[in-house]
Amino acid sequence: MADYDEKEDLMDRLVALGRRKKFLSFDELNREIPNKMMSPDDIEDVLTRLEGANISVADSDAQLLEQAATLLLDDDSDDDDEDLDLDLSAGTLDKSNDPVRLYLREMGIVPLLNRQGEVVIAKRIERGQIKTRKAISRSPIAIERLLKMGEDLAT
Repeated sequence: MADYDEKEDLMDRLVALGRRKKFLSFDELNREIPNKMMSPDDIEDVLTRLEGANISVADSDAQLLEQAATLLLDDDSDDDDEDLDLDLSAGTLDKSNDPVRLYLREMGIVPLLNRQGEVVIAKRIERGQIKTRKAISRSPIAIERLLKMGEDLAT
């Protein structure tokens, strides 16, 4: 996104919305995030900011309702217990941490080659190979090595 202030305003709006509801769905994020802010880095920034604000993001409203119910039950049980339980399990990968999903998202941004683009690249490769052969064939070390190989073959 070009304008830093717009990006910050959007993130503040999303955090405020998430704090009111305690969670957001990806559908809500898609509605709130403008099309011009669709680069993976910008989306990753939004998800990181939401995660930092302890706002859950899930695929569907049903999952979010389950998470909210779990949080409410956990809040009730925390009142009874004074002990702090830490969850040290690896957990599940969400969309922001899944490297395969990020890679595929990046691949979707890169335009594919067409026939003309392939021809241009093939010609550049050929020219590079010809230049390399010329440079190697004019090298004194290569000439000396070729002559030595010729002598070895002759004997």
